[in-house]
Amino acid sequence: MDNSLIHFDHLKNHQRLICKIKSANIIDIDETRVISTNTSHTIIYVVSGSGFFSTFNEQTSKTFECNFTINSALFVPCSSSYQIIPSAKAAQLLVIDFVLFAIPEESFENIGNSALGYMVSLTAFNCTLSLKPLINLKENYHVIDPLALMNLMVNIVSSKDYSQILLCSTLETFLIQYINYYYKDLETTLTSISAIAFTSPYDIQNGFDNLTILFSDIEFWSNNPDTNPNSILLFKAETEHKYIESPKDPLFTYSYNNNEIIHGNHICKFTLHTRSEYKIWFFPESAQNQYCIADYKDTCYIRFSIKSNHACKSVFNIYNIPTYRCLSYAFDIKQINTWQTFMIPLLNSFSESVSSKYVQNALKYIQENYQKKLSLGEIANQVHIHPSYLSTLFRDNIGQSVNNYIIFYRIIMSKNMLSSTNLSVEQIAIQNGFYDTQHFFKTFKKRVGISPSDFRKSIKS
Repeated sequence: MDNSLIHFDHLKNHQRLICKIKSANIIDIDETRVISTNTSHTIIYVVSGSGFFSTFNEQTSKTFECNFTINSALFVPCSSSYQIIPSAKAAQLLVIDFVLFAIPEESFENIGNSALGYMVSLTAFNCTLSLKPLINLKENYHVIDPLALMNLMVNIVSSKDYSQILLCSTLETFLIQYINYYYKDLETTLTSISAIAFTSPYDIQNGFDNLTILFSDIEFWSNNPDTNPNSILLFKAETEHKYIESPKDPLFTYSYNNNEIIHGNHICKFTLHTRSEYKIWFFPESAQNQYCIADYKDTCYIRFSIKSNHACKSVFNIYNIPTYRCLSYAFDIKQINTWQTFMIPLLNSFSESVSSKYVQNALKYIQENYQKKLSLGEIANQVHIHPSYLSTLFRDNIGQSVNNYIIFYRIIMSKNMLSSTNLSVEQIAIQNGFYDTQHFFKTFKKRVGISPSDFRKSIKS
């Protein structure tokens, strides 16, 4: 093989990937440890424990940081050093070193020729295997459950039974499929960003009563505007255009202040009166707009400001609504009642969300049939699983119930029609699956904060 490096982003469709596992070991860590990679990539599967992970790539000078929990999968590129800091308890990790090669399709039969292949470099990323995505292998001849596969690898490495060559081959195939899936998912999201969402702190049972958070508009920049005077503002997600989910606190309050500005952006105020989960969505300036920032993915920065009456953890999410795929960024609100401005590099600090194929098919069915009456049983029947299992998968993958997602999608499509057509509110209600105008008004105002008519006026003004 040729030792020349080519990044995964630059691969051509006609190039085949070959993965070779170099080593697999289980390590127990009860204190901070720093490890370096050379020519190998590394996947770290978290068997037990939690903590903090960071990596630094010597060639690109890029850093990546994230928290990890059980069933996390951390991908470390070659020529990097990474640091594991376990939390109070020790962490057990399955560490697999592997290399990737790209082979032109026409040369695949002659892979022994050292001049035909290139070593493939990757970008560090983090995802979770707890959602059990189904990965199609070899033209759908069979599927692999990544979580089950990793746990099987743990058992084999623990017993030092390295005779199962077939399993190693399956793991190599899985790694190729998973990396391909990750980059495809990333491209899908970045070529069509349609919403931003902030979600509640991780440990909500230890949360706060009367939590008040002020959010500014969210800016997407071509480069870091603090260090690059030539950076371009690509688009904004505005706090005026919002949708709120708070199932356990229906008496939450929201207000938008058109006069108060921080860093040139408007702000909103959101208050939860009880210890409840929440998800507050913000949308681009025009309700029907979707933005492509794929050309800036290596240099893009996201900037927003937050003020909270409690120190807490939160999560910032970038969504492609049709697929419900998202990139998620964890961050800490450390200062109380003080504006904090966050400047987040797009690709250096996110974790990936992966949905099961059943959930993806259910989303597709809902989006194609949201205009008519839908039920959990009907949707489950269409994707060929039991309704209770679909309900569980939906909550685990999407973070809300099937019914709440249907309402969410109907509101999104209603907002598009209110801003882009002259149809009456009554016609829009009927065309988006609301059984009467009064139900539409009540649901819209509860989730958006204003009536459909007032929303249309605000867009036109």
